Amino acid sequence: MTLLTLYKVCTGDNWSGIMADTLRECRPNDEGCSSYLYWVSPLFFSSFVVLAQCVLVNLVVAVIMQALEDSQENKPTNSCPPLEEDDELEQARLSAQNVEPSSSHNNTDGTSVTPQT
Repeated sequence: MTLLTLYKVCTGDNWSGIMADTLRECRPNDEGCSSYLYWVSPLFFSSFVVLAQCVLVNLVVAVIMQALEDSQENKPTNSCPPLEEDDELEQARLSAQNVEPSSSHNNTDGTSVTPQT
């Protein structure tokens, strides 16, 4: 229950109402009530809220900065890798220019086939 209460205070959800519950005066015969809560409670809640809000703001800024950094990297926008590198493209183009048209072609099993005219 305590962590849930601190979470509500941290997010700013009615933290002043929770603080007001701690400011109630002690009854005359109540031994479990601490008389110093009247001045300690505002100090604790105010400092806790300020620190918690600073942490949450820093967390949001860190997420935004990380997203900005990721968007600035030179990554391709699609998930497909590049088809071929520049060197491989250049070699393929040169080899295609050096091949003379011939009348024989190779099959997939490596045998040569000559077209009949």
